[in-house]
Amino acid sequence: MASRIRVEQIARSLAALGLLAMGLSALVAPRHGFSFDHAVPQSSQANLSRRLMQREVTLHQRSEAETLLKEFTLAQMTRHYWGGFAGSLQDL
Repeated sequence: MASRIRVEQIARSLAALGLLAMGLSALVAPRHGFSFDHAVPQSSQANLSRRLMQREVTLHQRSEAETLLKEFTLAQMTRHYWGGFAGSLQDL
């Protein structure tokens, strides 16, 4: 029974040591293996560029909308404090 527990502890220790070695090797030297970026045809790269541009525009619009909503909310809180609500940001 004790030898079985000892074998399990050794196996766990070896597994942990293997994981530690893999983690350290990844930190020390980056992997230069197979990459999907190198195998992408030119038309797919153009498609990827277009999608990334669309994502960037969407992100910018979302950021702008968040800013406007924040300004509107703060203005509404101010209006409420001074006694009244506005129907839109232009009314403020």
